Amino acid sequence: MYKTNDKITITLLLASFVLLSACASGENSGDIGSEKEKNTGTPATWESISSLDRTNSRVYSSVWAISDSNVLVAGPNGGVITLSNGQYSQSTNVGTGSYLNAVWGSADVNVYAGTELGRLPHFDGSSWRVQTIDAGGEYSYVYGIWGSSASDIFLVGANGFIMNYDGKKFSNVGKATYYDLQEVWGTDHDNVYAVGGDAGTAVIIHYDGVSWEIAYTDTSGGPYNSVWGSASDDVYAVGPGGRIVHFDGVNWTAVETDIVSNRAWLNGIWGFARDDVYLVGSAGDGLIFHFDGTEWALVHTEISAVFTAVHGTTEGQVYAVGSRVVRYAKR
Repeated sequence: MYKTNDKITITLLLASFVLLSACASGENSGDIGSEKEKNTGTPATWESISSLDRTNSRVYSSVWAISDSNVLVAGPNGGVITLSNGQYSQSTNVGTGSYLNAVWGSADVNVYAGTELGRLPHFDGSSWRVQTIDAGGEYSYVYGIWGSSASDIFLVGANGFIMNYDGKKFSNVGKATYYDLQEVWGTDHDNVYAVGGDAGTAVIIHYDGVSWEIAYTDTSGGPYNSVWGSASDDVYAVGPGGRIVHFDGVNWTAVETDIVSNRAWLNGIWGFARDDVYLVGSAGDGLIFHFDGTEWALVHTEISAVFTAVHGTTEGQVYAVGSRVVRYAKR
């Protein structure tokens, strides 16, 4: 069983292994992001917020962009950093002292952070308070958070741990797997996906409002790390080995592209629409890809980093986080 109390540490270790394997085979690490880098499109301008650079393996794990004046970045030592218009604003210790695996909010007055041992930090607009969730004996490390509203929130984590908030309390809502679940996303309460796996298997499970079932299994590599979609017939899951799978409303299929190398460790996906999607990861160095509805392109940031998550604002800014925090004002 693939277990970790810190999914980002495992991500960095395996990404490093990918790079070492490529170097051992005599391949140029500078080509790892793309087999045909000349076809990657026009380079975009991404700005690094250098004051937030990480110098060790405890990187930022998650980002939630409520607006460009209120972007939350989670990570080491129970800290949530607030950015405003691309600048550092403040850092808040949410009261756990533990690594934060996820951050999500339905609004700026209702934000949750995922951590360990049944603790769930919550921000009500004025202060953070650590709630205790009763996982019924579950190994309750929360890795992913998503909700359709303030009264419908899903938590996923270690050993297939899943809970749902109904506006009054968090409750267990069944289990489809004992694999670690890394992230969760849906269109509404009756259409939710969670992804994860172990060192040799990736799994996607689906919730229809009644029960969870396994929707897709892939035994070609490690776990899927991220899931996102623009609609019920346009859902992506990504993971190591440059793997991207897509759901068209009927079937899950592998996305074939010569832009995303099979040596890339893909960690996060998010988009504005089905023709405006961002994908981040690493292959010894940071990678950011963009999908315009027709093809994937490698975005040249000229910033050395490992990226673990990506999110954007309604105003059109995109933030990628990991060993560094970068921002792209696309609109």
